[in-house]
Amino acid sequence: MVIAALMLAGCQGPAALRRAQDLYNRGVEIENAGTVERWNMQVDPERAPVLPASPDSSRGYYAACLDVLDGLSEPKLAQDRLVSTARLLRALCLWRLDRYKEARDAANRAEEASTAEGEPRDRIMARALPGMIKIDEARDLAAEASGMSGDERVEAAGAIRAMLLTGDRSATSMLGAARGLDGISDALTISLIWYELDAYHEWWKAKDALLREDLAREKKHEIDALLDEMEQIDGGRAIADNLRTLLPDADPPGG
Repeated sequence: MVIAALMLAGCQGPAALRRAQDLYNRGVEIENAGTVERWNMQVDPERAPVLPASPDSSRGYYAACLDVLDGLSEPKLAQDRLVSTARLLRALCLWRLDRYKEARDAANRAEEASTAEGEPRDRIMARALPGMIKIDEARDLAAEASGMSGDERVEAAGAIRAMLLTGDRSATSMLGAARGLDGISDALTISLIWYELDAYHEWWKAKDALLREDLAREKKHEIDALLDEMEQIDGGRAIADNLRTLLPDADPPGG
């Protein structure tokens, strides 16, 4: 899976960190097998991001990874400039275990270390992770709101829209900011665009479920712009073409 490969593959340093990497990767493999179908498409496993969901069988690997990380010495990791990698690995595991506040805190610490160590990949992922978490939180709120009354559903829909699409702390804003950092690879750019599209996808579903409304035309234009950008990246055209069949077409003006 792209996050495991980009963040951790080929990791050098202490054997325990490599063990933690292997546990994380195994959890990702299991999770991906159960989540890619959510997009109703076959994807290149080297390009697909980790889509939000947490099958029970993967959680044990993430928890085991955290146990290994707890035993590592940061001063020793610092000798190989691997503090940011270990911290980011912790943040990713906490995220997959739905421990969102802890994941945000760990991501902030990973970004601090990555700046000191000069590791752009870790810095970009640490900056992007809070946006990924927002998508999961919005998805959770949408599921909760499905059992609410009419006025409560409208209020929840507004909160979901803000979490996903509006303001500096929305998922799309944070993911877009991460994509703008120096040193980003093509593969990571594709993954972060995919997550931005996932934010629009979740708002599309929530708006239909809670308000019985289609996505606004302006949002469709924003989706098109992201897909156009993805197409221009090496390896992105096939993914963008598939996603165009799954995301909304031209929509009537609306909220």
